Amino acid sequence: MFWYYLTRQARKAISHSSSISVILRPEPVLKSGLFIRLKRRTYSQYRIRKLLKDFEPACTMLFPDSLQKVREMTMEAAGKSRVIIVAGGDGTISTAACSIAGSSTLLGIIPAGSGNDIARSLKIPCNKKKAAGLLRQFLGKGNSRQTGHPDNADISRIAGGSAGPARHGKDFHSRIRDIFAGNVSYWPEKSPKSFNQQDPEQKAQCRFINTLGIGYDGHVAGLANRIRFPAGRFKYMAGILISIFRWRGVQMKVSLGEEVITERLLMTTIANGPFEGGGIQIAPGADPSGRNYTVIMIRDVRKCKRIWLLLRIMIYGADNHPDIIIRRSCNVRIQTSDPVPFHADGEVFKDLTSDVHAVKDGKSVRIITPL
Repeated sequence: MFWYYLTRQARKAISHSSSISVILRPEPVLKSGLFIRLKRRTYSQYRIRKLLKDFEPACTMLFPDSLQKVREMTMEAAGKSRVIIVAGGDGTISTAACSIAGSSTLLGIIPAGSGNDIARSLKIPCNKKKAAGLLRQFLGKGNSRQTGHPDNADISRIAGGSAGPARHGKDFHSRIRDIFAGNVSYWPEKSPKSFNQQDPEQKAQCRFINTLGIGYDGHVAGLANRIRFPAGRFKYMAGILISIFRWRGVQMKVSLGEEVITERLLMTTIANGPFEGGGIQIAPGADPSGRNYTVIMIRDVRKCKRIWLLLRIMIYGADNHPDIIIRRSCNVRIQTSDPVPFHADGEVFKDLTSDVHAVKDGKSVRIITPL
């Protein structure tokens, strides 16, 4: 009887055409078969609709099975929906956000991952009930006094109806915030090359909205993605401890407009937001709405000194230290002597690279955030 009720809720959710789409994080393919997967999907849909029950729109629930499907579904939903709500981790949120960069579609976020660094950087509550309450407050009540916030008539068009007050969590004051997504060009590498000019035809492109890590940063992110226990932010700490003595720094040439820095570095992080690695404030001064990146470069110090330096960064963030170089620029190019791993918003790329070029091209994502 319980599963019949959940199935009926699922049928009601997808039987109406609406201006709001809800995208849930990709579910892994289970060995138990299709029946278990359908039960998990139905239960996930029921939980999200329960969080948004005060809002009561005719939401269209979408269940992608990979990040590629997230990208395709988001682009398709952007042409039909005024608001897209994404419930997932940093990879799912980043993929959906970058897919609608430059459009007028609004993006709502319900953090449901391990790190939730994008939500932290945008000051969105990591608690699911509070994040859902923020969306209900924005879409249900409205507040025309805030800059960029739609009026009540626009909210009614977005929601397909009116909603009551938020019942879960704190009643946040919300607004629309334009977050400038970073455009990244990189050249996949198969063999080591030393600062060679790459063939433009072989470059690949991607986007990120929070952080781009090259070197040790990318190695830790890849290791953390493979760790199943412990969960949450602790798996990032486990990845740091496991690889702190194994990783070797590489020679990096970092071009910041007219300034060029060439040193042997442990890692370089291009930060659009302040948090990464499950809550580590790597760049305290980074502003996701700003026009410049905050570039953090950590010198390759002795292995016994790495523990103290990384512990300092985990507690206080990257600050003025002799072994930490901080710059701000909207155009950053990093060339390495050897191919290194790198990640964009926690998603590690399969190919190594020795040449990465990140630039802010002016395309923004309109995200619903607290005031």
